[in-house]
Amino acid sequence: MTPQDQFEQLRQIYPSAEFWTEGGQPFVYLPGFRLKSGRKTVALDALLCPQRHASASYPTRLFLSDQPPHGGQNWNSFQLFGRSWRACSWDKVPDTLGWPNILASHLRAFA
Repeated sequence: MTPQDQFEQLRQIYPSAEFWTEGGQPFVYLPGFRLKSGRKTVALDALLCPQRHASASYPTRLFLSDQPPHGGQNWNSFQLFGRSWRACSWDKVPDTLGWPNILASHLRAFA
């Protein structure tokens, strides 16, 4: 599947998703993404990186606009698209999954 096909699958679940690129690499911006963090649900902007990125040594990454109150460990800051993002250490999500499954796998860090 092409990145555009993968994006369209994700967009069926999150209609507000936007397809962004940086250095020719695809990202999916999810504004106001609702994330279950412990017993609370918080709304944060999210940025899914479905492939290895130069600034992130893991196969895929989920960047958030802020650190949620629960879940995730070893948080780091990253500068992407002229903005500061936070990401926790969660490295076992392969880029061979479909993008909706990559996102779902990253959300396990907050369960």
